[in-house]
Amino acid sequence: MLRILKNLLLLSKFYLSLAIAFSSLAGYVIFSGSFSGQALLAALGVLLLAAAAGTLNQLQERKRDALMERTKNRPIPSGAISPLFAIFLAGLLALTGFFILQHYFDTVAALLGFGNLLWYNLIYTPLKIRSYFAVLAGAVNGAVPPVIGWVAAGGYLLDPKILFIAFFIFLWQVPHFWLLLMMYGEEYAKAGFYSITSRFSFPVIRNILLVWVFATSFSTLFLLLFHIITFLPLIITMMTAVVILLVFFFIFLYTGKEPPKIKPLFIVFNLFMVLVFGMIMVQGII
Repeated sequence: MLRILKNLLLLSKFYLSLAIAFSSLAGYVIFSGSFSGQALLAALGVLLLAAAAGTLNQLQERKRDALMERTKNRPIPSGAISPLFAIFLAGLLALTGFFILQHYFDTVAALLGFGNLLWYNLIYTPLKIRSYFAVLAGAVNGAVPPVIGWVAAGGYLLDPKILFIAFFIFLWQVPHFWLLLMMYGEEYAKAGFYSITSRFSFPVIRNILLVWVFATSFSTLFLLLFHIITFLPLIITMMTAVVILLVFFFIFLYTGKEPPKIKPLFIVFNLFMVLVFGMIMVQGII
């Protein structure tokens, strides 16, 4: 039973889907100003749609996954779960997630969620074997969930506040994906995916990466401009985190041996995002 559950969690990319649901929860809380059962229900709808997209993605990439050490033991390439069952599960998850958002919240929120699924599986996934910059398409997927939460809570779709939050996540997604590619570039290239490590030298990647990290860090200042974060202790914490992040990346990328270990950079950058979103949610509640 535990093995079946583990395979289902792996197939649906559960932990990634959970992170996506968390960002939608933040969007809901920012607008509503409260952490409620309704907020969790909206996040559940997004979680199910994200899990459906992850399942379809593994179905689409099952042959390439079989070629990579990191992914060859995923449920479909390992034979633990059949492609037919994956199709059934993805359909069930997608329909349930769409129903939750449409029935309990807003049609626009439901359409945004379903549209994000289509973008991930019909645009981003195919681009991964056609372009070095498919990451930009993938970043769009990460920017949509907080907007879904915002709209589900009753917010206006084109409100500048939520649009900036979406833009902030878009910026964060790019170095997040590039760091991932830097860790597993050779495997990605072997499986036929376009990888920046096979196109650019490390000094070039390092410079571009630092620019994106700086842009992401600098954009946190707009959280103050749009009055998304106004509580002084949170502002001080965020500014301290920005400085630490930039110093950490500069030391790792420009001192010591080349290329450096990427995993610490990946962990720190993701923790920075969790911290910022955590503070956004805290500000929305207080």
